[in-house]
Amino acid sequence: METPKINHWYTKPPKAKKFVMPSLTVPDLEMSMSQMIKRHTEGLGVLGHTPVWASEIYEELGKDPRALDLVQKQELHAMLTERLNDKKRQMDLRNQEIEVQRKAREAAKRKEAIEELKREMEAEKDGKKAH
Repeated sequence: METPKINHWYTKPPKAKKFVMPSLTVPDLEMSMSQMIKRHTEGLGVLGHTPVWASEIYEELGKDPRALDLVQKQELHAMLTERLNDKKRQMDLRNQEIEVQRKAREAAKRKEAIEELKREMEAEKDGKKAH
């Protein structure tokens, strides 16, 4: 019966086996240890990583940003910035409309409350005059 070998600093470790299976990693989806630690501390998953440029965006833009030259990237950036600014303006206009509607509802409620108080005061005056 053979005794098991114990690895110590003075003995040679067993020879490592070479990994022969095909790699299942996806390009541009690997994370560094610092990214993994940061995501973990922020409460995000460390196993799932969503690429910035998904295929839907490629289809929407009609081009792959990774294949563009610098001028095309600048044009794409300008186009996307303008689109973002348009969306922000639309959102600001919608928020203003909502604020106007809210103020109108509050003014209507105040007017109704004032009218109710006036009716109550008139009723009290009429009640005192009758006595």
